[in-house]
Amino acid sequence: MVDIAGMRADGYQDHRKKWRGLVNAFVSVGTVLAVVGSLGIGTATADTAPTVPTIPRTVSADALPTVQVDGVVWAQIVVGNTVYVTGKFANARPAGAAPGTNLVPRSNALAYDLDTGELKPWAPALNGQGRALEASADGKTVFVGGDFTNVSGVNRYRLAAVDADNGTVLNIFTSALDAGVRALEVQGDTLYVGGIFNTVGGQARQRLAAFNVATGAALPWAPKANAEVMAITAPPGSNKVVVGGRFTTLNGANNVGVGSLDATSGATISFPTNTVVRNSGINSAIYSLSSDAGTVYGTGYSYGSGNLESVFASDVATGNLRWVSGCRGDTYSNVTIGDVMYVAGHPHDCSQIGGLPQTEPWSYQWSLAFRTNASGPINSSGNFLGKPAPELLHWLPTLAPGTFTGQKQAGWSIAGNDRYIVLGGEFPKVNGVPQEGLVRFAIKDQAPNKEAPNGYNELLPAMTGVGPGAVRATWTAAWDRDNSHLTYELLRGAQLSTATVAATTANDAQWWNRGRMGATDTSAPPGSTQTYRVRVTDAFGNTMVGPTATATVPAGIASPPSVYQELVARDGAVHYWRLGEASGTLASDWAGDADLTLKSAQRNVGGAIVGDPNPSTSFTAGSKTGGSAQFGPQSFSAEAWFNTTTRWGGKIIGFGSVNTNNSASSDRHVYMSNSGQLLLGANANGFRTVASPRSYNDGKWHHVVGVLGSTGMRLYVDGEQVAERADTVQAEYRTAGYWRVGGDSLGGWPSAPLSSNFSGALDEVAVYNSALSSDAVQAHWQRGQGVVANQPPVAAFTETVTDLAVAFDGSTSADPDGTIVSYEWNFGDDATGATITGADAKIDHSYAVAGTYAVTLTVVDNSGAKSTATHPVTVKDAVVPADGEVAKDNFDRETVSGLGEAEVGGVWSVTGGGAKASVESGSAKVTVPAGRSATMLLPAVASGDVDVSHSMWLEVMPTGGGGYLSTVLRSGASGDYRSRVRILADGSVQVSLTKVVAGTETVLGSVVTLPGLTYTAGKHLRVRAQVLGASPSTLQVKVWDEEMPEPVQWTRSVTDSTPELQALGSTGLAVYISGSSTEPVVARFDNFEVARPE
Repeated sequence: MVDIAGMRADGYQDHRKKWRGLVNAFVSVGTVLAVVGSLGIGTATADTAPTVPTIPRTVSADALPTVQVDGVVWAQIVVGNTVYVTGKFANARPAGAAPGTNLVPRSNALAYDLDTGELKPWAPALNGQGRALEASADGKTVFVGGDFTNVSGVNRYRLAAVDADNGTVLNIFTSALDAGVRALEVQGDTLYVGGIFNTVGGQARQRLAAFNVATGAALPWAPKANAEVMAITAPPGSNKVVVGGRFTTLNGANNVGVGSLDATSGATISFPTNTVVRNSGINSAIYSLSSDAGTVYGTGYSYGSGNLESVFASDVATGNLRWVSGCRGDTYSNVTIGDVMYVAGHPHDCSQIGGLPQTEPWSYQWSLAFRTNASGPINSSGNFLGKPAPELLHWLPTLAPGTFTGQKQAGWSIAGNDRYIVLGGEFPKVNGVPQEGLVRFAIKDQAPNKEAPNGYNELLPAMTGVGPGAVRATWTAAWDRDNSHLTYELLRGAQLSTATVAATTANDAQWWNRGRMGATDTSAPPGSTQTYRVRVTDAFGNTMVGPTATATVPAGIASPPSVYQELVARDGAVHYWRLGEASGTLASDWAGDADLTLKSAQRNVGGAIVGDPNPSTSFTAGSKTGGSAQFGPQSFSAEAWFNTTTRWGGKIIGFGSVNTNNSASSDRHVYMSNSGQLLLGANANGFRTVASPRSYNDGKWHHVVGVLGSTGMRLYVDGEQVAERADTVQAEYRTAGYWRVGGDSLGGWPSAPLSSNFSGALDEVAVYNSALSSDAVQAHWQRGQGVVANQPPVAAFTETVTDLAVAFDGSTSADPDGTIVSYEWNFGDDATGATITGADAKIDHSYAVAGTYAVTLTVVDNSGAKSTATHPVTVKDAVVPADGEVAKDNFDRETVSGLGEAEVGGVWSVTGGGAKASVESGSAKVTVPAGRSATMLLPAVASGDVDVSHSMWLEVMPTGGGGYLSTVLRSGASGDYRSRVRILADGSVQVSLTKVVAGTETVLGSVVTLPGLTYTAGKHLRVRAQVLGASPSTLQVKVWDEEMPEPVQWTRSVTDSTPELQALGSTGLAVYISGSSTEPVVARFDNFEVARPE
């Protein structure tokens, strides 16, 4: 196991250096071209639903409710269904409880249930901080090491064994260690211990020792480290113990930071990794180690004296380095589950391996996931230049740094099993929600999978008229914490509920890799003014709809998209220059916002695509690229049609550091040599190229595609692969730039031509942020030659859920050039539907158990092509209302937008401009800006007399005039009755009963200030309110601190006979925040119950 704290012997850590300083658009619409724009660096493509089956799946980024602590967690271990935790803290509190509330004493150690996150009774009391944990092989004993000298009143000096069930201190391991323990590891019947100690029970043990697990007796094993040991792992079946820390020698021999020892004798074993990874001393160390049968995994930190701040993997048998990450940003802990390595630290620059770049100000991804085999790129720069590197996976939870240690860190410890990953540290929030010190993440099958896309403001489309009847929308890509591949719909229409899906496209993105995307609409009436917005959806159906923009469609009749355009869009082009303008210097980018300004070009030249009247452009002097600089993709395809007789070669397309003239840095290019040969080039620690065997400067149209991806470089000409190399899987990472068409610098590149500018005709130039397949390249070539290939179908379906039964309808699936002949269903519960042929695409299915299931429909067209669509479908047990029960909702679900469906009472309706409602962490969450309101009703509930009760609280205190939280008692078309609780900035709580008629709220009677109650953020209030009778109606309310008994007397009681409010009505909740408040306020509601009064 690992030492998480990793402090110096005097308890100090120096981290000051860190804190200085178009898929179906043409099927359903037929007249809209949708393509995606430029996205930059980032190979993190695996997630909870990877699009490539061979890439390992990560856990979800849903932050599951977990017990919290009021300090720091240094170490965790998962044993069965229990998570044991140690660190430095005095209290635990439930998930959702604000700091200082609902405290349960825990002295530096606790345990919680892995499935529920709830605190367990296990509570040994350490009088000093715990730093390391381990468990016996049978799981009955937990070993804890650290800086304590007493456990639950029993003297135990820095090492103790406690009962895993009840926390009792066992009468073993009584030998005193003279200084702190930092690392523990059990292998068989031996416990290996590392730290800063020099004696064990009076016997010399220089920072390493071993004990009998059963008796606690110290064993003769006594290797020597000349400085602190912070991590230990014993690879199974190896008879080796690998140790890490600050030392430079083991047993007197040079072993810097990490080394291997014989598990029986303690003799030093060669570990050549420490000749490459070299961390030691006061300012650097190997922080954590873990292992499986064949590999040792490690992490480190460095401030000047070392060279590793990230992760490495070594072969157990030889000790040789397998791979290493050159990411910058110290890494404190790791756990490897299957093919995925999860880490905790503060990475801030992984550009060396194609990940997040260094930003100003610095940005941190406090926890990351790597693929454990060296499937990624080589390190492109830094201390490990040229060394194999791990592939980053797409798992991006958002943590906030804490203040407890004074080091502004978030996670210090990470652990898990094949179902959960658990993170511990000093973070106060996870994914923007208060969750202090501990959090859980689950695999897809057990997680709610409700982490939705982010980036609302950037989804605002920029609208540009690009020709008669054509308007282009461009926007910045969204990102999702656990799904890289997102689907985008361009919506046209003033009302979201009736908007037309103008186009659909998809692409991958991370928070640091959000390029521009775009779509061109040619189906709106020319001359009309239209409203547009973008809806983005992840693999589990979580959506985000961006803000609206208006555009006037240019007058004139737009040309419908050609069949070749449709193919380019369907394959996901991120830039697309058709070069078909009749005159002028503008060449529009039909994908994004990188329009070209041409230099000395001849327009309206005959085009390359057979049967397409769109002309081409003849180049002589290159072009200038518009838009903003982006980091270049690590997987890409660059495509063009060309016709030339030049003898001076030139660049056809490539990526350069400037948008005009000659770039100082350029790669990812397709260029022609003086002889007419075609070359594909990429800068991967040197200029790497592949070249065609023959020349193509013969005055004929040719099709060229250069591809770079995980399998290497491939060059295609006229639909056939003509060259390849497998040893180059990446391009230059560090320079942002622009895609250049028709010319840019080629100095120093193999077979560089006399001219960097291409002289000849170019047509249909496109860039893709993916490696096109050989079949896709062949299809483009054939389409350009006038050969019509089969277009695949598009699978789609809807579902209607009734309790555990679901009616599925796949009739919205379509085939653009034929018919669908079969529908095959997988219901996600190990049951598959019979293959249904012909036009009948409907099927019913009943589930045995409530839950969320990933349902997949596969459709096959008349040419044998297939398409699939997957939706998450949630079913639940039928709820039978109790006697007298009108409505009930404990909010035991997760929603991203809206409150979903109550357990009893139907679906919640939510209204209110600017407010956002969702359900998370077991309660309704309503975020309301200043001066705005939100009303949440159950329209299906129609009652006259009701008794309503619920809990409510504010996450932060309001400012200005405070916040109003109301219970809607009887709501109809003309208004409603309410009980209202006003929480002011000074903590005073005012209670009143009101009526709302024609939009005006009037207080009935007087306002009462609750005596003896000063409200603080997170305090749960309980409200009970009634409305009884009609003409008059009696209203009454009581409000109290939820931790106190319910008052006998009503706080307020009035009668009213307003005619508009005497009929039956619905019930619900409402929030209003004073216009004088300076910040939005988050209100929470739970345990909502509506009954008929007795």
